[in-house]
Amino acid sequence: MKPNINLGIFAHVDAGKTTLTEQLLFAAGVVRSAGNVDSGTTQTDYTEVERSRRISVSAASAQFEYNGVNINLIDTPGHMDFSSEVERALRVIDCAVLVVSAVEGIQARTEIVWEALCQRNTPTAIFINKLDRAGASFSKTLEALGELTGAAVPFTEVKKEGLDGLEFSPVDADGLAEAAALTDEAAMEQYLDGALTGSALKAALKKAVASRRMIPVYGGSAAMGRGVSELIRGITELMPCADGNPDGPLAALVYKVEHSRSMGRMCHVRMFSGSLSNRDTLSLGNEVAKIAQIRRVTGGKYTDVGTVRAGEIAALCGIGARAGDILGDEKLVPRPTSLTEPLLNVKVTCSPEDFPKLTEAVHELTEEDPLLKAFWVKEKRELTLSVTGTIQLEIIDTLLKTRWGINAGFGAPSVIYRETPAGKGYGFDAYTMPKPCWAVLKFLIEPLPRGSGVEYSSIVENNKIFYRYQSQVEDAIPTALRQGPSGWEVTDLRITLVDGNHHTIHTHPLDFAVATPMAMMNGLVSIGTVMLEPILRFRLTVPEDSMGKVLGELVNIRGEFELTGTKNARCRIEGTYPVSSGADFPGFVTRVTGGKGVLSAVFDGYRDCPQELCQPTEYRGISPLDRAKYILWVRKALTDPEMHL
Repeated sequence: MKPNINLGIFAHVDAGKTTLTEQLLFAAGVVRSAGNVDSGTTQTDYTEVERSRRISVSAASAQFEYNGVNINLIDTPGHMDFSSEVERALRVIDCAVLVVSAVEGIQARTEIVWEALCQRNTPTAIFINKLDRAGASFSKTLEALGELTGAAVPFTEVKKEGLDGLEFSPVDADGLAEAAALTDEAAMEQYLDGALTGSALKAALKKAVASRRMIPVYGGSAAMGRGVSELIRGITELMPCADGNPDGPLAALVYKVEHSRSMGRMCHVRMFSGSLSNRDTLSLGNEVAKIAQIRRVTGGKYTDVGTVRAGEIAALCGIGARAGDILGDEKLVPRPTSLTEPLLNVKVTCSPEDFPKLTEAVHELTEEDPLLKAFWVKEKRELTLSVTGTIQLEIIDTLLKTRWGINAGFGAPSVIYRETPAGKGYGFDAYTMPKPCWAVLKFLIEPLPRGSGVEYSSIVENNKIFYRYQSQVEDAIPTALRQGPSGWEVTDLRITLVDGNHHTIHTHPLDFAVATPMAMMNGLVSIGTVMLEPILRFRLTVPEDSMGKVLGELVNIRGEFELTGTKNARCRIEGTYPVSSGADFPGFVTRVTGGKGVLSAVFDGYRDCPQELCQPTEYRGISPLDRAKYILWVRKALTDPEMHL
């Protein structure tokens, strides 16, 4: 079996990532001619919405063979609104190519993706693109990459660039040997002995790249197809191949879900261990699914391969998995990296006759993107979506029109807050009426440091509350915390079930699931909650002459920052600012710097919101505080026709 390399392509928007992907496919003989983004003929931007908007919206696979190696390539979106696609791609790749424009240099997304690759210790090569454009500078971009990575080594020597023409050549073996010698003591000894040549040099370079002590940098023009053959040869010769035992236990990650008109749902998986074949059965939660077909995918084209083994990537048809699901042993699957979080809520409306279609559409969209959260108030025919940004919202609008024929209305986006207990206290409820029912619960609720999430435990013995009922309590905790007294999700707390009881005759199997939200809400109201606001961590470089205005605006938006350096008449600023007050900050930086400022910002968690700025939100559905109505609603016993579909 030929070795596999699972390769991710990453870049800032418009750096030329998809164009490079097309040229790699052309160089490998997969396509007769390289597709063009502007003409909508690319392999990996193949959906209608991607071709019409000329941007990548989802991670797309392409598979080909080159130099005796099978390359499974994943082309990822460059826009930050689709970072969840990048997050999942990072978990399934073995190595990466980061595309950087020689004109714009290091941009916001470049830094964010680089940090993520560092966190995952992913071997990476860099392709400096657009060397044929006006203002291109290989040397300046290489210098900036050296500062960013600390290990950038040029594998390309550029002799001419820009509009006057493009001339370059590979760095000679002597130059590469000198660079390799600096990464390893054994390589240094070979170099000093004059033995770091041929296969020994290739082995030293491969070792240095795998350990990330060397980041090879190539140059060229993807639009012209220049430098692509050198890059793809470097990928096959230097990058690590996938490992994994095809005879081992099953372990796979569903990194993408799409819906095909012919085959229904297709679940794209990376196999880390074991193998799967057509008609194999899988356990998905409480369900058993049978694989109808296994496909090899390149963009929108598919080939039935019948089997997928450890180290390979393929699409499974016929199973009901969601993006992010793990098949088999989760211990053998890499842990996720978080790049983003939904920060905006928006209400979605449609005509009454389109409501069933909207329900189906949003269900599919949340299967494809687990970060897209949907909150339904079916009694009011009201839907709220939690999204990462306005571009994602525009894409959702387009998909609703083109895939389902729904003309939806969208309200103004609002920032998502959270809340947390203001102190320590108890939550109690005795759900003993109307009969038959019996569930008595007492929780100890304690605040935790920011970013801790939710901790739950129980000290109640089986004779007081059967363990099977306690399982219902634990399962109901996420629902109970979905909305607190101020209407926002509750986080950063420890919940301990300390007391309660069941009744051997009157307790119904679901009584404790009903009582849990009421007990928790009672406790949170009694204790009080503190509202939290989302924070972005940023890194910014601006010309010195605009620094004063930028710092003044950071003060205005409640930013916390420090000046971390000055070089070449440019200042570097790092810090944090709130999402709510800093929504227009990227545009401000662009305006006052004339487009010369470089701002990268990533989600950094939640912190206490100033009391005067807190914004409670309307409770969606029926609050457990409206106890009688809530019980009737949960038990589906409401008689008000306006409260049902």
